[in-house]
Amino acid sequence: MTTSTSIKLAKAYSPMIKFLGAHPTFPPHPDTLVPHPMAANGILPGSSECIPAGEFLTKLRPFQVFKYQSTTQNSKQSSAGKYVFKNRPLESNEVDSVTKLPSWLRYKPIDQNEIDTINGGGVI
Repeated sequence: MTTSTSIKLAKAYSPMIKFLGAHPTFPPHPDTLVPHPMAANGILPGSSECIPAGEFLTKLRPFQVFKYQSTTQNSKQSSAGKYVFKNRPLESNEVDSVTKLPSWLRYKPIDQNEIDTINGGGVI
């Protein structure tokens, strides 16, 4: 292929994809810091009221899991078994049922299409 032919082909090429409408216009960035529209009480990023993400995540504990404590048994097995349940009131960050967990911690239900896909081996 000669140089002139390749130049002609390069100029003749036009992309097959066509975008409709004008180019989008974006609003200019403000010169000063502004609070996020969903920020509580208009808290600015980096202000004294703004908590760093690491500190916030260390305090985010939706529930606590406690290990069972085994009882000391000498010679005979009690009817209660190896572990003892301590009946105590729940604290503020504890729940007594999985259904009372926040929605972001619950399992999402599987719809029928997903069940069919799994049972079909990924092929529908």
